[in-house]
Amino acid sequence: MKSISPILLLVFAVSLYGQNTVVVRGRVLDDSTKAPVLNANVFIANSMMGTSSDTSGRYELKGVLFGSHELVASCLGYQMSVKRIQLFSAEEVNIDFMLKPKSVDLAPVEVVAMRPEEWKENLKKFTKLFLGTTREAEQCVLNNPESLVFFSDPSGGLEAKSNSELIVDNGFLGYRLYVNLGIFKFDGRWLTSVWKVRFEELLPGDDEQKSDWQERRKKAYKGSLRHFLRALINGEPSEEGFQMLYSESANIEKLGYYNPSLKRKHVLTQVSPNVWRIQFRNSLAVTYDRLTLSSGFSQPTYDSRAGGMMRMNPVYRPQVSLLSLQKESLLVDLNGQLLDNLALKISGDWAKEGLAKSLPVEYRGEEK
Repeated sequence: MKSISPILLLVFAVSLYGQNTVVVRGRVLDDSTKAPVLNANVFIANSMMGTSSDTSGRYELKGVLFGSHELVASCLGYQMSVKRIQLFSAEEVNIDFMLKPKSVDLAPVEVVAMRPEEWKENLKKFTKLFLGTTREAEQCVLNNPESLVFFSDPSGGLEAKSNSELIVDNGFLGYRLYVNLGIFKFDGRWLTSVWKVRFEELLPGDDEQKSDWQERRKKAYKGSLRHFLRALINGEPSEEGFQMLYSESANIEKLGYYNPSLKRKHVLTQVSPNVWRIQFRNSLAVTYDRLTLSSGFSQPTYDSRAGGMMRMNPVYRPQVSLLSLQKESLLVDLNGQLLDNLALKISGDWAKEGLAKSLPVEYRGEEK
C-alpha cells in the first residue's frame, strides 16, 4: 500500500482570540479525467465534521475549529487523499482534491485461498487489536467485517486491508464510526496503524440512555492520551491527575526505577501558535491517579464482623502507560492530536484502549 503524503496548507494567522471556526469548501475531481467525483466523503479526521460532494464535485464544511487538522477525501474506487491544514483565521478556505483511481491490489485468489476458519480467527485477532480490550469494546459492533482481507504469518503477524469504509457502532458511548483503514500491521508485539475516522452520534432510545452516554463519555475521556496531551499543552499535567516520569526501560513490565517527576518544561516546547514539540530520552511513563484499575492480585484482610474470617480483596493500582518515541520528537496540535501517529509507540493501559474509547476531537470533557 502506498504511504500517505499529506500536503501542508497554511492559512496565515489573524488572531487566535476572535471567531474560532472556519468554513472549508472546495471540489473533488478525478485526477485522470478531471471530472467531478460524486458522493465522495470529505471530513475532518477524528471529528464529527463531514459531508459528501455533490454532482459538480463541490463540498462545504462549516464550523471547522481552529487548529491543525487532517482533511480527508475518500470514495469507493479511489485512493484516499489526506491534506494537513492549519487554520488560524476565520477567513474561508478553498481546498480541492484530485483523487487517483485505486489499483486493484487484492487478488481474488488470495481471498479464496484463505480457509473460512482461518479468516474468522484473524477477524477475532483484528477486532481485539482494532477495538481494544476495554469494556467499551464489548459493546462495539463491526457492521461490515466482510470487507476485510487478512494476511497472516506463522510468527503471529497480521496485516489487514479493506476496500471500503469500516462501519462501527459503539453502543457504549453512543457513536457510529466510519473508519478509512490506511495501515494496519501487527508484528506479534507492536501494532503499526493509521486510520482516519469520522464520527456520528447515535440516536438515543430515551433520555436515560442519552444521560448514560454523556456520563460514559466523560469517564472515557478521563485519563486518556488526548486528555493527557491537552493537559500538557494547557498547563502542568499534575493539576489534572497525571504524573510524568523517565523510565530507562521501553518495556511496561520492566519499568524499574523512576527518576523524580517531570514538569511540563522538561518535555514540551512550543514551535508555533498551534504546534508543540514533545521530546524525552528513553521512555516516558505517565500515571493517572484519578482512575484506579485492578492489578490482577488480591490481598487478605481480617474481618472481625465476619467471625474473624479472612477475606481476599482486589489490589488496585493507578493507570500506567509508557510512551516511546520512534523519531527525534513528537508534534502535537492545540487539540491534543498527534501530527504523526507513527512517531510514537504506546504500551500499558493506553495501548489497550483501541478505537472503542475514541472520542471526536470536539469532545473535551470537563477539562479546564
